[in-house]
Parts: sequence; C-alpha cells; structure tokens
Amino acid sequence: MTLANLKTTHDKLAQALAAALETAVGAVGASAQVAAQARTLGLCVALSGGRDSVTLLHYAHHFAQQHRLPLRAIHVHHGLHPAAAEWAQQCRALCLALSTATPLQIFSVALQDGPNLEARARAARYGVFERSLRRGEILLTAHHADDQLETLLMRLLRGSGAQGMQGIAANRSLGAGQVLRPWLSCPQALIIEAAEREQWSWVEDPSNADPRFDRNFLRQQVLPLLRQRWPQAARSAARCAQHLSQSIAANHTAYMVDAEPASASATTHLSLETLDPSTATQQLHAWIVRQGLYAPPARRLSQWARELVGLRADAQWRGDCGAVTFAVYRGQLYVVERPPSATSPTASHCSELIWSGRYCDWAGQSLTRDWLRAQGLQIDDHTALRVRGRRGGEALQVRGQHRALKKLWQQYGVPPWRRDSVPLVWRDSELVAVYGYAVKSEDVR
Repeated sequence: MTLANLKTTHDKLAQALAAALETAVGAVGASAQVAAQARTLGLCVALSGGRDSVTLLHYAHHFAQQHRLPLRAIHVHHGLHPAAAEWAQQCRALCLALSTATPLQIFSVALQDGPNLEARARAARYGVFERSLRRGEILLTAHHADDQLETLLMRLLRGSGAQGMQGIAANRSLGAGQVLRPWLSCPQALIIEAAEREQWSWVEDPSNADPRFDRNFLRQQVLPLLRQRWPQAARSAARCAQHLSQSIAANHTAYMVDAEPASASATTHLSLETLDPSTATQQLHAWIVRQGLYAPPARRLSQWARELVGLRADAQWRGDCGAVTFAVYRGQLYVVERPPSATSPTASHCSELIWSGRYCDWAGQSLTRDWLRAQGLQIDDHTALRVRGRRGGEALQVRGQHRALKKLWQQYGVPPWRRDSVPLVWRDSELVAVYGYAVKSEDVR
C-alpha cells in the first residue's frame, strides 16, 4: 500500500496519520530520494499503555510496515501508582506481540506527590523524550481534539495570551528529532471506536478519574455539559487554535523566536543578546512555549524580562516556575529540570554500565556506537565498552594532548548543571569519548 492509497481509505485515523507524516517528511513518496530520506528518519511512539497511545502504536506499526520505516516505542514509568511497574510490562508485552516485534525502552522517573503534579510529570516525560530521540526521529503522541479543547480551556482560565491560546502544537522540534501529533484534529470518539472494534487491550490509570486534577475536573464535570449544548465544541476549538496559530505565523511578529533553529541544540537555549527591551516579555513567552512548557504568570514573566535584558555575559541568574528552573550561563538562558522530583536520576547517581551491542540506554539517554564510529573511534559492535558519569579528574586525549574534562566543559560551553548527565565512554581503563562532544584524538565540534 502506498502513502496515497492509505490516505484514500475510509479510516480517518489512518488518513490523519498519513497526512501528518507526509507533511513532516516532505511529501513522502513524491520521489525515490525523499522516500529514502523518510526511511532513515524512524518513528517512535510515546506509549503510556492507555487506550489512545495503544491505538496509535497499532496504526504506527501498520504504517511503518507498509513504508519500511524503523519503529520503536518509549514508556515513561512515573512510579506514582502501585500498578505502574505492571503497566510497563504490559507495554512491553504489547510491543513484542506485534507482527513485527517493536523495540520498547522503559525509563523510570522520580516524582513526589504534591503541587503541580501534572506539570511535573509532563516535564519529566518530555525530558526523557528530548534526551532519547535520535537524529531526525519523529516522536508520535496520541493527543486528539478533545485534549486540545481541554488545553484551551485550561489556558483560558489561566489568562493566557495569544501564544498560549494556540493550544497544543501539531508538531515541533524536540531534542535531535521532532514531536508530531497526527490526531490533534480527530475527536477521541474515533480512537475509542477503533480500539473497541479491534478489541485491543490497554491499561486504565485510576488517576485519570481523580477530580483533584484540573484536567480531570474539566473532563468529568465541565466538558459533558459543553458537548451537550455544543456537540462540535472540540472541533471548533481546534479550528480556532489553528486560525490563531496561522495568524501569528503570517504576521512574522518581531519578537517571535525562529521556529527553525540552525541546530538541534539551539532549541534548548535563548541568547540574551536577542532580547529587545520593548518585546522581551513576549520573546521569553514564545521561547518557553516552544520548549513544551507552560509560561509563568504574566507578572513574573515581565519581572524576568526586566532582569534579563542587559544582563552581563558572565552574570548568573536563576528563575523558578513550577517544576522547572531557568538559568543563565555565558549569556544563554537554559531550561534546567529539577532533580530528583521532575526528572530521572542524574548520571552521577547512575551506576557504571557495560555497553554491549549497537545501542545503550544510560541515565535516560540513548547512545549509539554509530556516533562514536562517525567521529573516528575504531570500534565495532562487540568492542567492550563501559559508560558512567564523571567522578573527577578525568582527561581525554584530543588531537594528541590530554585535556582535563573541566577544560572540555568550558571549551564546549556545557552548563554546570548538565555536566553530570554527559555520558563518559571507557575502553578498558581509558576514557575514549565524552559522548556528544568529543572522542579520543578527535574534536567533533
């Protein structure tokens, strides 16, 4: 089945998935060159184990088989429910039961009960996704039109501005890849119908019925009344958000942060030199939203803008917002996830790992030997390697000279809070790579 044929089927979910992926990879099937490019990208499903994500996995699996695309899934184990470990194993069983077994990576994050639990859990998940996505990979999430309606209502009640009222983005860059929400314009009823028709199995998270959470209150108490009066509420809200997004993009407002950064790393920081005193608040808001985060209240954001405009390049600054801390390093504003409550354990707390095979998952990051080989390290898939975080005193031979790790951090501008999370790769007793930055005898940036 070709992409064009898939789009003409009567299954609206299949049509939506095909259309979204076509847009994401640039008209797949239009030429052999573009089709080959699509096959190198790879798809990754954010799999919670719930009905929506399970349905998406089945559709993505069918699509990947038809177009010979690599497919894998990621499950984030929050540990907030006694059955969470069982849900993770159900996800693993589901992936293995597909006609072509789909690799599943399970990442555990540490979350404590308390305020802003929803926001902290979301920040933890997307932190995992950002660190795990491979270059060019497309992360698929099962957000639908009813999710969009909930989000818009939540942001309306929070007093969000035009940027926030664009709602959930259909796609955006994330880490080395991008996140794509192919069913954002589809009502959840279509997903429910497909899952029940095919008799797929999924898990039910009882926290989704807890009215203490704002979204659940809207879902249970408010939205049924809205739909009773206005049956097309979700579709209308999605259309409204799309119109607003298109209007903002068409205006090319001066304060908008470039949506197509020159490199993947550019999406994670904002240069303070680009802040204009007259529009700094809007610039900050736009950048924070592009990180997949909720912006702080307007008063706090305005205060941050005043503090950041004109800040010296060597000055330090930190700002807190819910589950996330923002910090300045060398004139760049970064997002800093708070350990341990909002992210997985830092690398300094992870034990040393024996790396066997082509890939390795360590401290919430996906490592590949292909990257090491591309930088000139002479290894194969069977070379004995070990991975751990820094312990102090490490040095790497770069261009014939031993460089202390501290000097490399400064050279590459790695912020202090990220240094513990950079994987160090060892062969026997020798450090051979600072993953993502340099390998023995080679400088890669």
